[in-house]
Amino acid sequence: MDPMNQRGSGYLLMLISIMSIGLITYLINLVTPMLKYKEQIARDVLRDQVELVMMNLQANVENTQVLEASVNLTENQAIRCVANATCTATEQFLPLRLVNLEKAVISDGDSVGVDSQGQTCNVNLANPLCLVVLKISWRPLCPQDGSPCVNPSVEIQGRAEFSQFILAPPINLQKINFKRTVSNLSLLIK
Repeated sequence: MDPMNQRGSGYLLMLISIMSIGLITYLINLVTPMLKYKEQIARDVLRDQVELVMMNLQANVENTQVLEASVNLTENQAIRCVANATCTATEQFLPLRLVNLEKAVISDGDSVGVDSQGQTCNVNLANPLCLVVLKISWRPLCPQDGSPCVNPSVEIQGRAEFSQFILAPPINLQKINFKRTVSNLSLLIK
């Protein structure tokens, strides 16, 4: 082969290699923002769905009829301390089973979750797809000095937490949490 042709083919191979590297770099730079955008959309969908489910739980907690049906369940026996003056001061929140007016369970205190697709799921099934656990709990607001706790107000809170399967939380859940203080809850207990 002519030495001049060999040199030309070497330059041609080098030119093709440089163009290939350039094309690959261009495609990577084109696809990377699209993938990040897709991840952001997935985080937004998850956050929006968690907010929606939590707002629904909060609306149920604020509904007096739902609250009355819930506090009178045998599963919520501990909350009866409000009516019989046996509550003690505590910082600990206890799970609250929440039911609707038809007595269908809305939450067992920590059984409702949201999966990666933004759908509600049952946390009690140890479902690894349940990313967020929504907990409903209560505690009596008794005097800290040890005096009798007669007809105390009750603080009910809704907390969103990542399930045990999440190592790196994709969104901030703090803004989604709620607390509600209920006075005269003893009037609802039968």
